[in-house]
Amino acid sequence: MERGSYHKIVPNLIKVFGEENIYFEFYENLFSENSIREIVNFLEIDYLPPDFQRRVNESPRELELTDVEIAEAINVFHPTYKFCRSYFQDRVPHSWLG
Repeated sequence: MERGSYHKIVPNLIKVFGEENIYFEFYENLFSENSIREIVNFLEIDYLPPDFQRRVNESPRELELTDVEIAEAINVFHPTYKFCRSYFQDRVPHSWLG
């Protein structure tokens, strides 16, 4: 719960490091050419083409949530979703907009 409370985490990170020193990206958007280029540009490092086919430390999906559990999770994470839509705007993954 605490690791996903972006409405608490993001303002604290900005307070400590300054907005200009932080690059945020969502896991759902990470595995794309555009995201990788943005990250290497932010870090000012050389670009190396990623191998998106190679999976490292991938865990199997062993659990399917029921509709009731999904509704409960949406309710619990409402403050986080609201914050992210406001702060990150169009960078919020489409799967979060449901």
